[in-house]
Parts: sequence; structure tokens; C-alpha cells
Amino acid sequence: DLEVGDTVLDLVGPLGKLVKAARAIGQGERGDIEIDVHTNDEVGQLAHAFREMATAIRDREARIEARNRDIRLVLDNVGQGFITLDSDGTLLSERSRVVDEWFGAPQGPMKFWDYLEGRVEGKVAWWFGCGWAMIQEDQLPLALCLDQLPKVAHRNGRVFEFAYRPILKDDKVQKLIVVIDDITARVEREKAEQAQRETMSIFRRMLADRCSLDDFFVEVGEMVREVVEHPGQDSTLVKRQLHTIKGNASLFGIESVAELCHRLEDRLGDPSNQQGLTSEDRE
Repeated sequence: DLEVGDTVLDLVGPLGKLVKAARAIGQGERGDIEIDVHTNDEVGQLAHAFREMATAIRDREARIEARNRDIRLVLDNVGQGFITLDSDGTLLSERSRVVDEWFGAPQGPMKFWDYLEGRVEGKVAWWFGCGWAMIQEDQLPLALCLDQLPKVAHRNGRVFEFAYRPILKDDKVQKLIVVIDDITARVEREKAEQAQRETMSIFRRMLADRCSLDDFFVEVGEMVREVVEHPGQDSTLVKRQLHTIKGNASLFGIESVAELCHRLEDRLGDPSNQQGLTSEDRE
């Protein structure tokens, strides 16, 4: 009986140490895990294999941590914003630091459209939520659904461009990478180039047919006053005036006015718009 008892104790002690070490590894403890079992029997062999496994796990975690640091270093030093979404549109932790600088850090797990709400102007957040619902319904081609997602957002006078890179599994979107670029400088440059083109167009018209140019300013100027000075008039009449202004401005190469009128026409054609033109629109 004493010999049997000693054998049980010889087994229970080393096995208890192995169990304790296994629990430590399972709980993610770092550092060296001591497995003080050095017998020559099967338990000793098991302990030796366990030590080798613990060392391999520790080395692998060290390599993974080094790789993650390298990736984080890259993400923190690129000029583009990168955001990763999971299959239901929730923000994942992987994102570049510039995203937080541009839009602020998210407050815990949240949907991307909730993150955009209040951080960008207009209905970008609402439109992204609708587009994401189309992706999840999986009734339309993915390329078409991605093309329906918003491409541009404005915040504090800056302009941001969105691009989308899906990560697929079995033809289903498992994750989505949102790539964000600050295109403010490009937009300002395009506006300057547009203003230069418009100026040259006016000069050419002035040299070629000054009377027609004068008539254009008189006619369009009167329509602009009608739109601006009578805010309570019928929206159908306003749309007709805007459409005429747009056409005349296009003929004379004044692209900025034509584009503005086109945006205002779309605004008035939106059934959800009950206020008509705003004071900023009239200005």
C-alpha cells in the first residue's frame, strides 16, 4: 500500500505542475513558464515536449508581435486613411493613425455609418448605411453595390475621397477596407483651373460677340435675382429658372454656375427636401 501511494504521489505532483503550466499558457501569460519535471519516465517525456511547445509558442508570439509593430509603424506613417470593417459593417481595431486625426477616435465598437454621423457633412453616413444594406442583401452584383457607396465626404472645409477594397470568402464580403484620401488640395487646384478656363471663355466671347455677352448677363442676371429675392415662389418655377440658367451658363463656358444649378436642381427634386433652397444656396 505504501509503494502504491508513493507511485500515485510521484504521478500527481508532476501532472499538477503540467496542468498549472497549461492553464498559464491558456490564459496568455508571458515570460518563462517553469515546468520543474525532469523524470525519465513517460511523464518526464511529456514535460519535455510541453517545454518545447511553450518555447515554440513564445517564439511565435514574439514574431507576431514584431510583425504587428511593423504593420502599425507603416499604418501610422502613411498619408492615406485605412479602416477595416467586419461583415456587418462594424469598425475593427485595424486603422491608420491619420483616421483619428481627421475624424476623431471611435468610442468603442460601432458601425461605420454611426462613426461618420456628425463627423462629415450631408447624408454621407445615411447613404453608406443604405449601401451596406444592399451588400448584405446580396441581391445585386457586388461591384454595383460598392459603386453606390459614397465616394466623397466634406469635413471642416476639407474634402475626403473614399475607395473600397472587399475581402471575400466564398464570394461573400467578410471584411471591407475603406481607403481614404485627403483631396482638398486637388479640389482647390481644379477650382483654380476651372476659374481660369471660365475667365478665358468670357474674354473670347467678349472679343467675338460683345453684344451676345451683354445680353447673356442681362437675361441670366434677371433670372438669378428672381431666384434669390423671392424665396417663397413655387419650386417648379425655381427649377425651371435654374435649368435655364444652367443651360445658358454652359453655352458661355461658365462651368461653376452650371454645376451649382445642377446640384440645386437635384436638391429640389429630392422628395425628402421640404425646405427648398437654403440661404447658403441663394448666396
